Amino acid sequence: MTDLLQPTLATQAPQARSLPAIHRVNSPDPTILRQTVLRWQSAIFSSAAIQLPGSGDRFTTLHHLVKRIAQIRASGTAAISNSSADSSPSLLEQVRPEAQAVLASLTSIESLSDQEVATVVDPQQSAQSLQTLIPWLLWNLVQTTHEAVQLIEGFTGQIRQAETWQSGTIRLVVGLKLTQAATTYAFDLVTQQALPPLLARETQIRAEDLPGHVLLQSTSTVGAVLQGFIAQLKTHSVLQHYWTGFAASWLIPHHPWQSGLAVLELGFEFIPTASSLAAQGDNSRNAAVQPCVKFSQRAWLEQHISTAVEHQLTQVLHAILPALRHLPEEPDVALAHVVEQGCAAMDELQCSLTLASRTFGQQPLCLDALGLRLLWNINRTAYELMQLTSGTSVTLLAPQADWQKGALRFVMHLVLRTPNQVWQWDLVQRSAAATLVSPSSDAIVQADHAWCVEPIVLRDLEAQIWQLIEQAAPEIAMLRTTTEAIITLGQVAELGTVQLVAAFEFTPVQDQET
Repeated sequence: MTDLLQPTLATQAPQARSLPAIHRVNSPDPTILRQTVLRWQSAIFSSAAIQLPGSGDRFTTLHHLVKRIAQIRASGTAAISNSSADSSPSLLEQVRPEAQAVLASLTSIESLSDQEVATVVDPQQSAQSLQTLIPWLLWNLVQTTHEAVQLIEGFTGQIRQAETWQSGTIRLVVGLKLTQAATTYAFDLVTQQALPPLLARETQIRAEDLPGHVLLQSTSTVGAVLQGFIAQLKTHSVLQHYWTGFAASWLIPHHPWQSGLAVLELGFEFIPTASSLAAQGDNSRNAAVQPCVKFSQRAWLEQHISTAVEHQLTQVLHAILPALRHLPEEPDVALAHVVEQGCAAMDELQCSLTLASRTFGQQPLCLDALGLRLLWNINRTAYELMQLTSGTSVTLLAPQADWQKGALRFVMHLVLRTPNQVWQWDLVQRSAAATLVSPSSDAIVQADHAWCVEPIVLRDLEAQIWQLIEQAAPEIAMLRTTTEAIITLGQVAELGTVQLVAAFEFTPVQDQET
């Protein structure tokens, strides 16, 4: 499902499926419901961009403290537990120099800007159409791990009912419920239809085509998988209001304003193998044997992992800054608090599914699986970049040409080369790449897009994109240069190279005269 994170140019919904709603509700037609406007406090719709590398002594000293804690835990020389609540004298004495350096760097903590420690709440009312809100919600839902994309796309698996295992397609359903006293509107954000029946939380499920999946290990219950997924999502504060529900008003075409509670609901849908719906799945990515990639250059692998770990640790440290803003006056108590927060950062880093998704270099991956990891990591850097990799409507002015309307897409290809073969893979289409029709890099584009509201030269826009990737996903930027890898096709393994390349694609559209 290539458009899971991609708000399409025509914003067309996937093919409608005749599925009953989970509740008996008086819902309008889904086409009308997609035109609904939701109004709530604007802070709820604020986007939490990935923090860029921290500057100043406070981040340097915090990095040193966490690394020292990790060394002590790994050596086993201290009688400490892997608990963030532990602040034993033994640990404190061993990391005292690092903790004191942190404390010294935090003497100006009171001057930290609100941008560093909190999101400023805007009390003004704001409104968004569901058509705009849906891709933003899905983008936020998959921020923590690429495994979320796999669950929402659906996977081949089995469920256990009445002591019998049944095969089929299992899909994570993301529903938005708008509830008031008289009516509940339940809406599937992916199919943009009424919610399908969901599996009971005690139902056992297992995957057949997701080896090494962390959220779905071996045989699990629906409730356990959902609990693990939501636990990861709760670290993504932008969505916290959506799990508990928040007061909102909505205006559906041909209806009066209504007020109630808006809340996200997760569950699993099961489609038996015998169902005609399952037979309609797109198996094109499995139609041909794909090459598998195993990065082989040791120095590159070490740099790739350390780069991802360093950057992810910075994200964790940004989150703990509020806890360090007001420290106790007693020096030893303050030091213990600093060490406790350092342990908490270490614990979160060790359990981070995001870090696990980012450090893909040490395992062999088939081309589609590797492409999914790369696309997930690139798109998570900014919602605006996700829009550009999908494609957005623009007007373009090339040298010696007239203004043209069309679709502009930032196309990213993964190129695999061996002495005998070359593969070029489109990360978004998840298929062999077609020949690009690239506009001149000197062309100017303008669009209803945050990065193109004012006219911008394509060369400058591309430079802005790569700068973002280098800052927010530096381990991905490493693939811009050719990297050695063992490329295996069937039983044949060859030494080759992997490289990430990109270019703009422009598809003109004809004006529709009426």
